[in-house]
Amino acid sequence: MSTFNIVQMSLEAWGAVFCIVTMVVTMYRAKTRSRKLLGNALFFNALVLALDALSDIWMGNVSPVGMIITRVGVSAVYVLQFILLVYVGEYIFQSLQERKLVKDRKIINRIHWACTAGIIIILINNLWHFIYNFDDENRYIRFGGWYFIMLLYIILTLYGMFGVLKHRHELSKRELYALESYIYFPLVMLIVQVFLPGESLINVGTTLSLICMYISDEIGEIEEKSRMAISLSEQEAENERQSALIEKQRAEAEKRKLEAERTTRSAFESKMNLLLGQIQPHFVYNSLATIRSLVIEDPEEAVETIDHFSSYLRGSLSITDGTTLVPFSVERKLVDDYLFMEKKRFGDKVNVVREIETEDFMIPPLSIQTLVENAVRHGIRAKNTAGTITIKTREDEKYIYIEIKDDGVGFDTLTKSDGKHHIGTASTRARIKELLRGKMVIQSALGAGTTIKIQFPKSQG
Repeated sequence: MSTFNIVQMSLEAWGAVFCIVTMVVTMYRAKTRSRKLLGNALFFNALVLALDALSDIWMGNVSPVGMIITRVGVSAVYVLQFILLVYVGEYIFQSLQERKLVKDRKIINRIHWACTAGIIIILINNLWHFIYNFDDENRYIRFGGWYFIMLLYIILTLYGMFGVLKHRHELSKRELYALESYIYFPLVMLIVQVFLPGESLINVGTTLSLICMYISDEIGEIEEKSRMAISLSEQEAENERQSALIEKQRAEAEKRKLEAERTTRSAFESKMNLLLGQIQPHFVYNSLATIRSLVIEDPEEAVETIDHFSSYLRGSLSITDGTTLVPFSVERKLVDDYLFMEKKRFGDKVNVVREIETEDFMIPPLSIQTLVENAVRHGIRAKNTAGTITIKTREDEKYIYIEIKDDGVGFDTLTKSDGKHHIGTASTRARIKELLRGKMVIQSALGAGTTIKIQFPKSQG
């Protein structure tokens, strides 16, 4: 056995082991059909290399065992080369299809049929030797048919590479060089093999091509994982950025809400303080004068009046804590204390009728008191005879109704108010609308008195 044969068999043995190892790795990690096909190609190539090396070892051995091994081995190598050609062609087609570059299977189907024909020709050669045979010393001999088989092999290889050459501009250089190696390496080895009868170098060329394809696939998978990792990192960074943006917007919204609440509370306190400043001075002075006279005339009644007066002051001052709504019962107590003081001052000239059917609701503080004070001051006290103020509340399924009516002098609703005779009316109307989503209607006529009707929904949700 020559040194060349030893080197060749060593390369084939190494290639067979390498193909088996890479086949196992590829099949284990295969996630696409193209990688599975590459794994199959590596397996069949390992068989080709192993059988070719085995045939070379027994070449020249004229024993029955040696003759059987060489004949079966060489025939199997030819057959497996065509099967390998089918799997490599399928791998190339599937790789392009996964890239959405090809759809039509006409080329690969033709390769299937041609390879089947090639296998049949090889099997026929076992009966009529026109491709190869063995001499009396059990050595391999080529015939003219060998060139036909090699030509068929080259044509099918080039035909299978048609899709690669057609879409070469849409492939990366790495992918293109790896796939094109299936032309270059086997073709170069085949040319050398022409001048070395009895040697099978084309198998070494095919092995080098499959190694290139395997390495290219591994690099491609690593790049894909890197892209996925980068994409995931970018997505996580984007998610964090969005979360931070949402949190910032939420914080800004909360800040605006707090500022709006502070502004509303400040505006409310300013309005209430202004209202208290308008209502209290004249009432306080007159109430103190009434109490002063009662202290001299009827001390016990003076004590009762002081109790109501102090209750009124406590109720009025308590609203400055910023409360926007108070129970009607609290507002009613404030109104009752006010009316008690007015009756003490004006006697039977001020009469009060209460028709309270419900008081289970909330109301803006000083809203009813303000309207009652206007009715007494500008309605009843402005007439020469006694007058009556009526306070009513009722409800239905959806609404609360409040009515404040007096039979005083009334006024012309078409005449613009000068701002002195209806203190707090506009403010009360605005607060009823803003805080209760309700409405307030004023009906009045000169000499016929005034009626104020308030309506708002029960549910404030």
